[in-house]
Amino acid sequence: MLTPWNIPCEANTLRGQLKHSWLENQICIMTTKNIMSSWQKRRKWPALEKEFDIRIKVTLELADNLADGFSPAQLVDQLRSFAQLSQGERALIKKAVHEAYLESSGIMKLQAPLKKTAQSLGVEISRLRDAWKTKSPEGEGQVKEAWEQVSIRAIELLEIFKALPTGVVLP
Repeated sequence: MLTPWNIPCEANTLRGQLKHSWLENQICIMTTKNIMSSWQKRRKWPALEKEFDIRIKVTLELADNLADGFSPAQLVDQLRSFAQLSQGERALIKKAVHEAYLESSGIMKLQAPLKKTAQSLGVEISRLRDAWKTKSPEGEGQVKEAWEQVSIRAIELLEIFKALPTGVVLP
């Protein structure tokens, strides 16, 4: 996908927030040793309780918006050179540019893996949240296993985020 000038767009801002602020800095940075130490000390993990579910939801919304989120069609209304055209003419240009982008970029091939991996991570986060509440010695194995699955799914999702564009895609 061609993003030569990293033309900013909301989808890229969201991709960056999810990739950096969430996956890299809240999940992938953690080790099993850190997690187990926190669980053994009965520390609360507020992000696990609420924030991670919100991040999963936002990731699924990003997946639903892939077709439009990185489309160069959004530039037609922003570029001064198109301002003199009628609304109908701009609509025709937007349609042509958007169709060329969808055909050449392959962006929609990322939608299903993004959704599936986000949903899988959501399931594993729920398992970890349930295990985190376990106080018995048997809970240690549950927390460790659940964390390892969260970690695996987070790395898989991170790889998909790396494949997403870093701005408006040009056909």
